[in-house]
Amino acid sequence: MKAWHDYHISGYRVQSIDRVITIDLVWNYQSETNIPSAKVIFSGVQGYEFRNDGMGSIVLDFEEYDIDEFFESFGAAIEKSYATTGAFGGWTANMPKAKEAFKNSNAKAYVLNASYGLEGWVISNAVEEVYA
Repeated sequence: MKAWHDYHISGYRVQSIDRVITIDLVWNYQSETNIPSAKVIFSGVQGYEFRNDGMGSIVLDFEEYDIDEFFESFGAAIEKSYATTGAFGGWTANMPKAKEAFKNSNAKAYVLNASYGLEGWVISNAVEEVYA
C-alpha cells in the first residue's frame, strides 16, 4: 500500500452494513503530483477506530501491522473499550480467540498515522487504492 504521506483527508465514509470504509485523499499543495486525488477502500471490515478528526487531517502514513504486533500495540485499549461500551463487536469478548481467527483468515490490520488530525486503525479482509 502506498504511504500517502502529506495527502489531506477530504472525507471518509463508514458503511457498516456493507462493512466498507472509504477514505478520500487529495494532494492539497501547489506542487504537482501524478496522483491529485485517491480513495483508500477497506472492505470486509472487522473493526476500526478513528480519533482526533480535526476537519483538516494530513496523513503521515498507512502502516500494515502483523496481527500479533497489532494486538500487542492496541489490544489493551480494545479490551478496555469493549468492557465499557461494547465497541468493536463480539470478537473482542475473547481476544486470544479473535487474534487466532484473524491470523488464520485473510484479515490484515492497518494503522493510519497522522501528521495532523485523524488517526486510528482498521482490520479488514482487503484494501484497494483507487486513483482519481
